[in-house]
Amino acid sequence: HDTDLSGKLFKRTLPAQIDPLRRVRIWSETAKAVEEAREKLATEGKPVFIIGDHYGVTSELSFYLPEAKRQIRDNPLVYYRTTSQPKNQFHFWPGYETRKGENAIYVQQIDLPKLERGWFSKWLAGEKNLNFASVPKPELPPVEIREQFTSITDLGIKDILYRKRVFRRIQIFECRDLRDAPQ
Repeated sequence: HDTDLSGKLFKRTLPAQIDPLRRVRIWSETAKAVEEAREKLATEGKPVFIIGDHYGVTSELSFYLPEAKRQIRDNPLVYYRTTSQPKNQFHFWPGYETRKGENAIYVQQIDLPKLERGWFSKWLAGEKNLNFASVPKPELPPVEIREQFTSITDLGIKDILYRKRVFRRIQIFECRDLRDAPQ
């Protein structure tokens, strides 16, 4: 089950896109990048919470951020984005609507580029660039997020590395002054 063994067998590691352990690796590094952005925004003097674009991001950040883990029952730090329609089980949990006037860090995952056709033979031959496009395109946060805050600042895309490979890409936004979030 150790996908790092491919490095020993083939003298090269699996591309991140097909590594079955990609979904479970490097969450502590991801949480660290998000926490750094949160702490920086908190220097403006307002409380800062975190919003994830996916239930997986929300869950993992809640687990890997010590402060989030400590206060998960009484005062959650990490939330799934509030939407008018249920998208997952977080819709039924208390949301961040009680944090009116506060700031937030919004985190969205950016898909890794697709592997190009014929990547396997190139990979076996030792070629490094197996992607169609390696430069990610920044995206806007969803309309719901843009409508819920007075202003939003894009902090850019951050590559999260595992053994010198990009395993996850996240885009981080500073969201200031929560308006009335939908219930």
